[in-house]
Amino acid sequence: MPHNSSVQAEAFVLMSQVNEFNPEKSGSLQTQILLLKSTTDVNSFSNKVNKWYNAQKLNDWAKSFNLFIEPIKDIHLQSITGWENPMQDIYLLAGIAILILVLVSINYINLSFAHALKRTQQIGIRKVLGASRKNLILQMGIESTILFAGSFVMAFFCYVLICPAFEHYLEHPLTMSYQHSLFMFGGLLSIWIVLGWLCSLPTALSLSKTRPSLELRKQLSIFKLPLNMAFTKVLVIVQFAIAIVVAICMMSMRAQLHYLYNKDLGYEPKNLLAINYTSWEGKDQAFKQELLQNSYITSASLTSWTPFSGSADFKIVNAPNDPKKEFPIVFVYADYDYIKTMDIKLLDGRPLSADYALDRPYTDSVHNGQPVFTNMLISEGTAQRLPFKLNKSLELLKNTPVGIFREFNGASLKFPIGPFAIKAQNEWEGGCMLIRVQEGKKKEALALVNNTWNKFFPNRTAQINWQEDQVQHQYNKEKKQYQQLALFTGSSMLIAILGIVAIAIYTLERRVKEIGIRKVLGASVNTITYMISRSFIRLLLIAILIAFPIAWWFTHKWLENFYYHIDVPIALFVFTGMFIGLTTLAIIAVRIFQTARINPANSLRDE
Repeated sequence: MPHNSSVQAEAFVLMSQVNEFNPEKSGSLQTQILLLKSTTDVNSFSNKVNKWYNAQKLNDWAKSFNLFIEPIKDIHLQSITGWENPMQDIYLLAGIAILILVLVSINYINLSFAHALKRTQQIGIRKVLGASRKNLILQMGIESTILFAGSFVMAFFCYVLICPAFEHYLEHPLTMSYQHSLFMFGGLLSIWIVLGWLCSLPTALSLSKTRPSLELRKQLSIFKLPLNMAFTKVLVIVQFAIAIVVAICMMSMRAQLHYLYNKDLGYEPKNLLAINYTSWEGKDQAFKQELLQNSYITSASLTSWTPFSGSADFKIVNAPNDPKKEFPIVFVYADYDYIKTMDIKLLDGRPLSADYALDRPYTDSVHNGQPVFTNMLISEGTAQRLPFKLNKSLELLKNTPVGIFREFNGASLKFPIGPFAIKAQNEWEGGCMLIRVQEGKKKEALALVNNTWNKFFPNRTAQINWQEDQVQHQYNKEKKQYQQLALFTGSSMLIAILGIVAIAIYTLERRVKEIGIRKVLGASVNTITYMISRSFIRLLLIAILIAFPIAWWFTHKWLENFYYHIDVPIALFVFTGMFIGLTTLAIIAVRIFQTARINPANSLRDE
């Protein structure tokens, strides 16, 4: 299959041959591919399919499902399930690219204003010699476009150099067909021309309106331009607002990732090894006991389900306080060592044990003519939803709760913890195994498990995973988003600071004689530094006030993807804004301080 296809597999098996490759008889959700007539209404067809499905004789678990239909072409980027590559990643990368172009364009416009004032005499002479406003605008537009062409050529060579590293980071080759290459080339050509002309327009329109007499006498300043300094200030504010918004979003993502990686999950994934769902071939107990004979293994448990593998049963029950509402309870089957191996805290009651007859699973639900309610453990969430007493039969579930365990997150923190129950099972045709390893012996324990597996099942390969790695792996997407945003934050801050420093340098060049006069009249270096810095402080404060609400909105929209998330503290906003502001002011202040220390005799020599 092509590398960029959503359908990836090592082998394809006919449905008629599935049983030959599935000895443990495990099941999964299945997808059916249908070829519809061109005249078929998809929504109408979907309604008919669900109507037919609901008319079948289904158990409570099956009734909880709906069938949905989506075009195959949408699966890759816009899947209804959200399991495939979402458009969110593309929007993020595209947004970063657009904002970088905006920041760079703002820098270019501001620097164009400053540079254009150095060529006012040239522009004045061209006007006197008959150059029209249209000719001047055309000249500046062509100059800008040529400069942008050089930038695009450099960008292309940079892309070629970093492409292998970027492919390694994405874990995906960046292949492109001839048709897509033409499309990309056309898009880049359009961006080049549009940006080149748009970035030249503010300066061209302003300078083409001025009077030649001012230009030839060098009396033109940025304050006398039709778009004057206010336009430049607005651009600086926009630039810094973008940088602050991105920085706050990046810091919020970092805080959320730290929360995801360090939250107490209710069980201990460290030093916990899992063998994914497999067929035990009647060797489950022997395999377990073989492992427990080694000191590297502190406990082991056979189970139908681990946080990242296996299967469980569902039972749909009516809420006692509102019979119209239903909720599912997940039933997991495990041996008596499950709670110990997972390191789950028991809040009340006792664990399941072979010492109690009703803790052991019964084949029949009737014993000596009476219904048999076997014992089970329930989570605290289940206990809060159901009316029950420990060691009293619960008719609703046909079982007797004997213990309440602390809720644990067996899935991503994007989803809430649902009601959960554990029942005992002793015989395993197929299932998983959890293995608790001694601290500091992970390498030795993994080798032991692999060797023991090869001893019992020499012709089969086991899927063995560290649960801690699995927990980390499920947030890889968010981790990469954070890394992308962190890189962009650094770039945006650098671009914004370079832009405002360039404006500061130009301002100082225009006011060097004013500074000399003020020093002659008694102004100190610190006073001059504060006087000139004050205007930049106002710009930064305005940018911060604009950035905070925008950053708050973006941050909270992203955090909505997680059921469990941080509350972003106000201190994070304040700290980020102050850090960017103070860093920028420090750089500007150093430059102003250097200029203010110039001997007035040198700056006023020409007067």
